[in-house]
Amino acid sequence: MLSACAALYAAYFITAGLYGTYVPLWFESLGLPIVTIGFLMSLPSWTRLYASFAWGWLADRDGGHVRLLRVAGTLSLVTAFALLIDSSTAVMAVAIFAYFSFNAAFTPLTDTVVSAELATAEGGVDARRYGRVRLWGSLGYLGAVLGFGWLFDHAGMGAFVPALLVSLVLLLLASLALPTRRLAAHTHEKGPPLGEVLSRPDVRWFLAGIFLTVLAHQALYCFYSLFLAAQGHSKSTVGLLWGVGVMAEIGWFALQGRMMERGTVHHWLIASAGVAALRFAVTAAFPSIFWLQTLMQTTHAISFAAQHLACLALITRYFPGRLRGRGQALYLVIGYGLSGVVAALGGAWLVDAWGLASAFWAASLAAVAGAWCCLKSHRHTVQVVTH
Repeated sequence: MLSACAALYAAYFITAGLYGTYVPLWFESLGLPIVTIGFLMSLPSWTRLYASFAWGWLADRDGGHVRLLRVAGTLSLVTAFALLIDSSTAVMAVAIFAYFSFNAAFTPLTDTVVSAELATAEGGVDARRYGRVRLWGSLGYLGAVLGFGWLFDHAGMGAFVPALLVSLVLLLLASLALPTRRLAAHTHEKGPPLGEVLSRPDVRWFLAGIFLTVLAHQALYCFYSLFLAAQGHSKSTVGLLWGVGVMAEIGWFALQGRMMERGTVHHWLIASAGVAALRFAVTAAFPSIFWLQTLMQTTHAISFAAQHLACLALITRYFPGRLRGRGQALYLVIGYGLSGVVAALGGAWLVDAWGLASAFWAASLAAVAGAWCCLKSHRHTVQVVTH
């Protein structure tokens, strides 16, 4: 199961790397204004407000995670064909919204399958083994940002949609290769009511910290490629800088078993947000200095990879048993849904009024606020333990 999940991670992140890195440049090649690009970039986040939780709820009901992944892969491929047929803004908006409504199944359901396979006796996740599986997703992302950057430099952005369709065929094949079986029995234990979990102060501050820290990273996902291109960097250089971040992420997932043992999970959340604040401030201030941009991309190991693993550990702890799928989905709804909507629309307004650098200054401030929320969550957790 774990080797098949590694292949699925790789295929999924090939599509994510291709879309996230190069779709803003494809939109720009179509002559779309920045506000329209911001609107289209916000659509995946709108779908995450409901789609991830809906897929998680369906999976939690009967444990049919693998079957649902296959359905989602098929529907994602079918809806993406609309982008090849018509590139009008209205058609693209409908197609992108539908595509991400289906594609939203992959992260929560795959993470739920893997975390169930790697659950520890204490209710957490075996971080070292998880890293070995998850790094294949990072390798897929790295291959996408480097390989497709070279392709688009030579073939132009007109090759974007055909490349996306090929990557989605690989994703569907990877989902079909998963063994058809239900999750381990302990994942179907009833667990506490969802409302009871959400009423805890440490959980609420944790979710607020997720929102703000990922909100900071949305500037990267929405505007980084455009920001670099505006400074005169080529598409290959854009892909290379994205690749540096992914290589740092791969290094973290390969070595984090030892690193995560130093300090608590909350300490890593606070450190991740602090590093993100520095990263995006430097990105905003020195966009044309290649070596500084390269250095800041290496911090992706902490600001994203360490944060993601810490979040996965706490989600598994806070949302046990039958709540696990909905806990993973809630992480995506708050972290990558709500934050993405705010960033894409609010960021587009900021960029239109103050330029691309303003989005990264705002991201730095959001990360500072995220660190404070994670600190509050840690303090409430300590109070619960001591009492």
